[in-house]
Amino acid sequence: MSQIIAEIFSISIFLDESNWSYHAVIGHKPSAHIIGGGHCSLALSQLLDSLGFRIYLYETRQELNTIAANHFIHKLEILPQYSKLEIPSDIQAYVVIMTFGYRTDKEAIQALTTKKFKYLGVLGSKNKMQQLLQELANQGVSSSFLDSIFTPIGLPIRSQTPMEIAVSIAAQMIQVKNKD
Repeated sequence: MSQIIAEIFSISIFLDESNWSYHAVIGHKPSAHIIGGGHCSLALSQLLDSLGFRIYLYETRQELNTIAANHFIHKLEILPQYSKLEIPSDIQAYVVIMTFGYRTDKEAIQALTTKKFKYLGVLGSKNKMQQLLQELANQGVSSSFLDSIFTPIGLPIRSQTPMEIAVSIAAQMIQVKNKD
C-alpha cells in the first residue's frame, strides 16, 4: 500500500531550435484511508474521489449495502476486526475513522497509535470522544498521538446528513492540506 500514485502534467513550448522549453509537473495524488463503510463513508468517498484522492476503505462487515454502492474507492479491505488494521505511516496520508461504534473506533485508534499521518480524524460526539481519548491515555497511549487526532471530526457547520458530514470532514482535510 505504500505505492506512490503520481499524475504527470507536461507543457512543451517550442519556438525554434535554440529557444524551447519543456515543463513537467509531477503531483502525488493524496491518499485517504477511511475506516468504516457506512453511509457517511459512502458520502465521504464520493466527495474525496471528486477532489482527486486515492481512497482505501477498511471494514469488518462485508455484507453492507453501502460497500456494494461505493464505486468511488480504489481499494477495499475486509478485516476480521479493526485491531488487525494495517496502514503504514505516511506523513502525507489522511485517515478518517468512522466505524459503527465506540468499541470499534477504539480498536481502530489502538491499531494506529505508533503511526504518523498528515491527518487523523475520528467521527463521534464531543463527549464520547473525550471519554475515549481519556481511556486511551489511561492505557498509556502517548499524549502527542492523542493530541494529533482531530475530533470531533470536521468543521463545525451543524452537519446533519451523511453528505453534509462528508463536506465538513473534507473541508477540514483541505484546510490541513493547504496549511503548508
